[in-house]
Amino acid sequence: MAKKLSNYTLIIVLVGLVLLYLGVQYFGKRTRSDNYREKLVEIDTSKIDKVILTKGKSKVELFKENKDWKVKLKENQTVDAEDNSVENMISSLLTIKPGRIAAKNEEKWKEFQVDTSGTRVEVFEDGDKTLDLVAGKFGMQDQRSFYTYVRLTEDKEVYTANDFIGYSLSTEANNYRNSRLINFNTDSIKSISFTYPGDSSFTISRLVGKKWQINGQAADSAKTAETLSTLSNLTHTGFENDLKPEELKNELFKASITDNKGESETVAAYSHEKGTIIKSSYNPSLFIDKDGELLKKLFPGKQKFL
Repeated sequence: MAKKLSNYTLIIVLVGLVLLYLGVQYFGKRTRSDNYREKLVEIDTSKIDKVILTKGKSKVELFKENKDWKVKLKENQTVDAEDNSVENMISSLLTIKPGRIAAKNEEKWKEFQVDTSGTRVEVFEDGDKTLDLVAGKFGMQDQRSFYTYVRLTEDKEVYTANDFIGYSLSTEANNYRNSRLINFNTDSIKSISFTYPGDSSFTISRLVGKKWQINGQAADSAKTAETLSTLSNLTHTGFENDLKPEELKNELFKASITDNKGESETVAAYSHEKGTIIKSSYNPSLFIDKDGELLKKLFPGKQKFL
């Protein structure tokens, strides 16, 4: 009788433990779901047609026109964006995963910079807003682990987004623009003609066997390769937005690049009261060179090739 009672007791205890476990699992998950979001960012990158980023007085609006990204500079002025720059920023949003809840009310918003001092990101898909998030203060857990405080504007909860850098969400328009002045492959160049004042103009051309010459004189292959590499990778973020190309009259320097297929590019420098203005056939934006460093790289002298 005692043995049967003992077995009966064990069964009751076992059933009780199972019920307790199921109850904890069920009610624990319910409690967690009431306060914790499993996902913060749910966007379809193929449908995104506009992104607005705001931090304080700094604001940038990016939008798609046909299949190309544009940057809105003023109410009636837009310029081409560098697609990769926009897409990289959007990709960074997808890395935002909720870590721990750092705060459950507004008292900590200012401390974690997820109030108006943070970077607000609004994402639109087919015209509808599908994400409204604030990225705030950046923090380090150790030398290898980092996080950013984030908050959905519709929620009070503040989360840590592990391994996410809020600085990737730039509100500067220039950071999304095409900053390249020239677009050519050094291996495909046939010749470059540099037009300079006086008798300093010259042409560098590639001969059979990939040897270079300047006006019939053999060029130094190592120096030429280095100079052409610099030219082909030149970028500049000093954009001039208030001038139009047709306003530029006083040309100072010009470089005309021709490739093996007969296609060409030109880049020229103009004197203007604002400073030296650079115009490129590849990039429709105008650039301003205030310290002359860009001018030196774009228009090298003969010694750079000899």
